[in-house]
Amino acid sequence: MCDEEDCEGCPSWILDILYWLPPIILILLVVLTYYPLVETDKLITQHHYLTGTILNILYHFFLFMYLITLILSVLTNPGDSRKITKSIDIENGIIGEKRFCKVCNIYKPNRAHHCSICKRCVLKMDHHCPWISNCVGFFNYKYFILFLIYSFLISATAATIVIISFFMPQNDEISPLIIIGSVIAMIIGFSFVITLIPFIAYHLALLAENMTTIEDSKTKKDNEKHIWDLGLKNNLKQVLGENYLLWFLPTYISVKGDGFNFEHR
Repeated sequence: MCDEEDCEGCPSWILDILYWLPPIILILLVVLTYYPLVETDKLITQHHYLTGTILNILYHFFLFMYLITLILSVLTNPGDSRKITKSIDIENGIIGEKRFCKVCNIYKPNRAHHCSICKRCVLKMDHHCPWISNCVGFFNYKYFILFLIYSFLISATAATIVIISFFMPQNDEISPLIIIGSVIAMIIGFSFVITLIPFIAYHLALLAENMTTIEDSKTKKDNEKHIWDLGLKNNLKQVLGENYLLWFLPTYISVKGDGFNFEHR
């Protein structure tokens, strides 16, 4: 949470609202465009039943997964290093000296980093994402990856529905508000698709190498050796789990490991 020290003269409740505003906006976007898109899809179904039905099923499935993965990314604790109750591997002799966090007053486990916004050391911290008002770390990284993927898919599906509807015979009974809402949904969809493509590509590349954003930055900057790369198959399992059937489902049980100790080369 934010506090008054983060903004001079700004009440804490205002800061809290601003802190949670991005994920609220992401939810409102699909809520406000839902009705126009469903009505637009009905127009397609009237003329091409199979096409309209398939788009309707895909849209609602992607919408459900989008909301679930967003909520899980926001609400799941990414991993708090302060809750150390077991023997852990400290970065000593592998990739550097023991790292002590003066703020949390603890030795940081491998791959853990302190987040100045969350005010804690996060296990396998990737980055702090304002769009989910949370850090992306060990326990919610899979949810975050899936959220990116399903955000792309629902955006592409929404844009596709509107584009196909342009080629359908127009119904004079359709409200201008629905048309405007559909066009807005298409614009938002295109914007998200264009924005998400490079972001998803980057995180999939990190996933393939079993690396976080912070580690990627340090490796390039300090020329550090990357010791967590276990090969593509095992790297994917580290985040997505052992069961291939659960890779694209936001299941907690598929997360491999405890966030404190990691396999390395």
